Amino acid sequence: MGCGGSKPKPLPLKPPESAKVVILGDSGVGKSSLVYRFTRHEFKDSWNVNIGANVEETKIDVGNNESVSLFVWDTAGQERFRSITRIYYQGARAAAIVYDITINKSFESCGYWVKELQNNEPGCLLFLVGNKIDKEPRVVNQQEAKEFADEHGMEFIETSAKSAENVDALFRQIAIGIKNSQSRK
Repeated sequence: MGCGGSKPKPLPLKPPESAKVVILGDSGVGKSSLVYRFTRHEFKDSWNVNIGANVEETKIDVGNNESVSLFVWDTAGQERFRSITRIYYQGARAAAIVYDITINKSFESCGYWVKELQNNEPGCLLFLVGNKIDKEPRVVNQQEAKEFADEHGMEFIETSAKSAENVDALFRQIAIGIKNSQSRK
């Protein structure tokens, strides 16, 4: 006990920094499932096609009494909506480009998404996400994906929205990346 018998008060949490994060990738790769798993801690098997974007807010503790509020934009992946999707990049601090490890075409599309972000939001932190690691057969080689990520200055992680493997880790990496990039400014 300190002077006067009062307990020392814990340091107050600093107000959270907030940041927009876009989730991009082809239709059916599991973008909505990743966001749903992270924000609701459940897996949902079937989805209606996303036409625009759904936004979820979540706060992540990044240590040192600090947190980051992420506004996660789950965007439409169908090719016919790609021109609309560009509007959602504006102001994004980070982007997760998601592919399905069982569909090579979804991995090949990652180059398109990287180029889109580099042209529209050049300072955006990029994360390459191989999803559906619970499924077989794997057709996208993990080493090839890692090399693609390294080539483009991206972080790389593989996840399963179904089993929850690495889903929390993905969003925590994003929040820490945002916090670290802010402290360098």
